Amino acid sequence: MKIKYALAAAGVTAAVSIVPLVAAAPASAKAWDCMSYLDHKGYKVGTKVRSACTTGASSNPVHHGQCALILTVAGVKSAHGTEACILARRGV
Repeated sequence: MKIKYALAAAGVTAAVSIVPLVAAAPASAKAWDCMSYLDHKGYKVGTKVRSACTTGASSNPVHHGQCALILTVAGVKSAHGTEACILARRGV
């Protein structure tokens, strides 16, 4: 009987550990699209770019404008920054 409870507890622990990873995957994938696009355009994907792309991947519309602003401050051309933030938002 104790083994049954131990296995049940282990299963619940595993499920609780996996759920946040699954829930975070779409935003991470969307941010990755943004970063990948900028990398292919020749930009260094450092802290500022990662921050902008993660911000742009948010479902909050205000964050989409912040994404472009952060990228501009980081030295990304406006057209490239706009496209990267669109990719972050859509997650193509």
